[in-house]
Amino acid sequence: MRSYNVVFLLFMMCHASTAQGIYKTTTDFSLGVKYITPTKNQLFKVFPHRYLNTKTIKVRLGDSTLILLKSAIYGYQDTDGKVYRFQNNERYLILNPTEKLLLYSKSILGGPKKNIPTTIYFFSSDPTSNIVNLTLFNIKNNFRNNPQLIQLIDLYFKDELDVLNFDSFNNMYKINHLIALTKH
Repeated sequence: MRSYNVVFLLFMMCHASTAQGIYKTTTDFSLGVKYITPTKNQLFKVFPHRYLNTKTIKVRLGDSTLILLKSAIYGYQDTDGKVYRFQNNERYLILNPTEKLLLYSKSILGGPKKNIPTTIYFFSSDPTSNIVNLTLFNIKNNFRNNPQLIQLIDLYFKDELDVLNFDSFNNMYKINHLIALTKH
C-alpha cells in the first residue's frame, strides 16, 4: 500500500507542473515526461485544429514550426496547464490527469445550424485504455468484475453528469474515490 502512495505522489508531482510540452507516449504521460518542451522564455504554442478533423497539429517552438502527426503522440500540456490527449485524430481535454479513471471533455459544434458549442464527456479506465462515451452503462460495463463498485455507482450516481462531481474532501472526482474504496 505504501509503494502505491509513493508512486501516486510522484505521478501527481510530475503533473502538477504547469510546464507545457508534448507527451509522445502513454508512459511519458504517466511519468510526466515531455518529449518536446520549450526552454525558458521560449515561445510555445500548439495549434490543434479544433473543429477540423486533421491528422496533424502545428507546434510553434521559438522560431521553429513543427508539424506532428496526432497518431504519433499521446497528447500535450498547453501554456495554461491544461492537458489534452489524442485518439483517432480527435483532441480530448483530460479533466483529471492525476487520477486513475480519466475523465475527458470535448467541445463540438451543435444546434440547428451547427454553430453552438456543446460539451460532451468521455472516460478511459486508465491512460492506455480507449476513450469511450461517459455513460453509467459504459462505466459499469468497464468495471463489471467489481460488483461492489457497481452497487456504489447505483447508489451515488443518478446520471452521467453525477460522475463529474468532485469530492473536495478527498481532492478527486467521486468516481475515483469509489474505485479506490473497492480495490480488491
